Amino acid sequence: MKGVILAGGTGSRLLPLTKVTNKHLLPIYNKPMIYYPLECMAAAGIQEVMLVTGGNNSGDFIRLLGNGREFGLKNLNYTYQEGAGGIAQALSLAEHFAEGEPICLILGDTILEYTIRSSCHRFMQQMQGAKILLCAVDDPRAYGVAELDPEGDQRVLHIEEKPKNPKSNWAVIGVYFYDNGVFDIVRRLTPSSRNELEITDVNNEYIRRGEMTADKITGWWADGGENIDFYLKASNQVARSGANKPVNSLTPVSERPESILGIHHAQITVPEASIPAAKEFYCGLLGLPQVERPAEFGNAPVFWVRVGNRNVHINVDEMVDRSISRAHLAYEVADVRAWESYLAKHGIPIEQPTPFAGHSRFQIRDPFGNMVEFIQRLG
Repeated sequence: MKGVILAGGTGSRLLPLTKVTNKHLLPIYNKPMIYYPLECMAAAGIQEVMLVTGGNNSGDFIRLLGNGREFGLKNLNYTYQEGAGGIAQALSLAEHFAEGEPICLILGDTILEYTIRSSCHRFMQQMQGAKILLCAVDDPRAYGVAELDPEGDQRVLHIEEKPKNPKSNWAVIGVYFYDNGVFDIVRRLTPSSRNELEITDVNNEYIRRGEMTADKITGWWADGGENIDFYLKASNQVARSGANKPVNSLTPVSERPESILGIHHAQITVPEASIPAAKEFYCGLLGLPQVERPAEFGNAPVFWVRVGNRNVHINVDEMVDRSISRAHLAYEVADVRAWESYLAKHGIPIEQPTPFAGHSRFQIRDPFGNMVEFIQRLG
């Protein structure tokens, strides 16, 4: 599956913020708006993405996003939409990029609390047709609303744009999955009264064929470009709870394999050029013994250390900011205060985490940004 993100438009509903820039380059909390759909694609496992943009600021996207490697993408491609031809017309520009594969289309101002990975997987199992994502809203009269089959609510019977008497409160959000027949459908569309090729007409054709399904999303959905109030709401929602988070498994216990036995090994990462410094820190300063690594790793610049009866693998990764993550390993020690004093003497800043009943602990950051915890059981 390949991904297409639409980031064109004039952004007139966000004036004067968009007077000199594309709305998708505006910040939502601590990132440009366009980061969120890109991260959404990457979190779903989609590694080849095309960005469709237009207007006078298209070059700014290339300067900001580059080749997409920062987001974990294999390739980030760009194309230009001349004028306002509608969502379906913008999608048509990605036909050669798709190369016959199914497409995930995301509008560039769409932000979700949780990843769409499970919906992506279900669509690939569906094999043909289309899938839309739905979110329950308080006032469905302001949205495109899906009427669902009462005998199986994944099948969509009808989509009505801004209905006066909505048949459900399930709004169609800006995430769509299509098989490779979507481009033939777009070619047969006629322009609407707005002189645009409408994505609703594409969806209705799939509904007519009986090939449209829907997933109801978990968590919130934000439309960061609808107006200034929605823009502010989107920023506040991201600030409160983050975006594109993984969804916990809802697999029934009866379907789950036998219990997980334990932890085989743990892994942390450092920049490749820092491997010698990592050995000095973990083997020298902390005194963890280096152990023979598996032969399959060959000459890779990695190493293993032994912690109690488990191994810790120190691997390399250049594409992560460890200093902002609270993911960490917690090393159990006999005298936590002795370790705290020892590390402080070596100039390492000590952090005091939330108290943990029955334990004494502290945290540090290793020289590469990884959080490290030292913990002692009391009593």
